Amino acid sequence: MPVEGKYGNYAFVAQKGNQYMISIRGSLLEITLAAFYNWVAVDLDVLIQREWNYPWSDATRPMISEGSHFGLGDLNELVGDGRGHTLFQFIRQLPAAAEVTVTGHSLGGGLAPVYALYLNYQLHQEGIRMQPISVVSFAGPTTGNAAFAALFNASFSGRARLYVDVIDIVPFAANNFAGISNLYSGDYPYAPKAPEELVAIFKTANDSVRAAEYLLDSYYTPLNGTIQLNTDRVEIHNDHTSPVLAWITQAGDQHAHNHYLQLMGYIAEVFSCPSNEQVYE
Repeated sequence: MPVEGKYGNYAFVAQKGNQYMISIRGSLLEITLAAFYNWVAVDLDVLIQREWNYPWSDATRPMISEGSHFGLGDLNELVGDGRGHTLFQFIRQLPAAAEVTVTGHSLGGGLAPVYALYLNYQLHQEGIRMQPISVVSFAGPTTGNAAFAALFNASFSGRARLYVDVIDIVPFAANNFAGISNLYSGDYPYAPKAPEELVAIFKTANDSVRAAEYLLDSYYTPLNGTIQLNTDRVEIHNDHTSPVLAWITQAGDQHAHNHYLQLMGYIAEVFSCPSNEQVYE
């Protein structure tokens, strides 16, 4: 496996028979320049929106966050498979019977619908026919406006499963930062109400995004296909006595990819890639 991808953005293709899974990595949790770029330039860059050109429409004006725009650009520059192919070049040469699914968690969960819609458009533009593309994402933020959502919903009707833990903070971005403040019950010391310091940050973020949306007349809109997990709002024990640390830990635990697997009745498994891996970096 390669050490890193493009500015921390990374994807690989897994194959089983005619099934191909494009898996997009979430944000890096480390102190590196790549991680800084992941968080600041992709995850949090939501005040500015960029035109969605796959396809663009003067009438409806589909837009995505600038961070998602940068993330898509990085995915399109990933190169792998030992022959210098980009991710799109590899997918476009698959047989017509290929069943392609795009997936990811967190940052990858936000980019999965974006890349899937891009891929779907480009394949059609080139007249390449294969089985309809599907999207399965986990814990993804909202990445585009109403026109982008309408394009995605029309293209992937019945073929998108977007899983969210109802008390995971990340799916509240960027369309409802204010909702993050009231996620936890406050009944337990390890799941307190959001401390005032954090509430102020969430309010500032929410007000900033709402102001930017108003100026652009372009509002972040969730996609169809959302499947809610943890609807009983089960909170996870931690041992922090500081309300701030307890809240942050609860938020992190609810967002963790292994937690999503557990909510769906699965366990994480470690495996090695075969020598003929299709890896893009």
